Amino acid sequence: MKRLLVFVVAVVALAGLMAVPAFGADKLVVKDSGGINTVFVVRDDGTVGIGTATPGSQLNVVDNAGTSDFRGFITEQHNDGVPAAVFQFKRSRGTLLGPTALVNGDNIGAFHSWAHDGSAYLLTTSIITRVNGIVSSGSVPTDMLFLTGSSSASRAERMRILSNGNIGIGTNNPQYLLDVNGQIRVQTTVYSSSRKLKDNITTLNSTEAMEAFEKLTPVRFTYKNSPQVAHNGFIAEDVPDLVAQKSRDTIDPMDIVAVLTKVVQEQNKTIEALSAKIEKMERAFQGNKSL
Repeated sequence: MKRLLVFVVAVVALAGLMAVPAFGADKLVVKDSGGINTVFVVRDDGTVGIGTATPGSQLNVVDNAGTSDFRGFITEQHNDGVPAAVFQFKRSRGTLLGPTALVNGDNIGAFHSWAHDGSAYLLTTSIITRVNGIVSSGSVPTDMLFLTGSSSASRAERMRILSNGNIGIGTNNPQYLLDVNGQIRVQTTVYSSSRKLKDNITTLNSTEAMEAFEKLTPVRFTYKNSPQVAHNGFIAEDVPDLVAQKSRDTIDPMDIVAVLTKVVQEQNKTIEALSAKIEKMERAFQGNKSL
């Protein structure tokens, strides 16, 4: 509190602001040089307002200038070391003097964006950090959630990053480094298929490939969220085990391509063998005709 008072006195001295006696529930009020607009206020309940006389939270900053470059919060770090300027959230259960461990599902910190529609403020977007798992000494599994919407009612989770690094879009329980539940569009694709990234490399067994090929059932369908567009493909739950994913709700197209490639290669071998046999039979036939 002593530092806060020193700061306020410095602001008053430098900016020509005028401190006025506090009334009612106010501990400290700083007005502008005209004595009309509140620049800084400390309420009896401990809430602090900058640019507002009626703070709606512990610290409420209001800027009515609109186009001013001096608005919002700035945190700075000036030294020759590694540390960056930071904005931190700290959360526990219990009390300040007696903090206790969080539990699964507790939110740790959040950024919320409110937008006015002409009659009221709507909560439309949020970034939330949340405990997702069992908390133990030295371990607090934490996810990061991204929510968007056009209204408070439509605001919903769109993406989540798990504590293990998996990213889910359209799913809150991604099983892969990137797990998308829904349609995706890729206009420029580069698949990383280097040998350096792989282990346990073996040649695909032709018998397994043929068996999987025979069990593949191509279907025509529409997605529920875009019923006007028809697609061709496979049902993830129905594909043979050789090309099935662990979750059984997605398909890796490269698995299908590998099976089809192996089948075509085997069929080419059969065709070449039959062609050679037919050519041999034709030569024999032509030789018999000449006798």
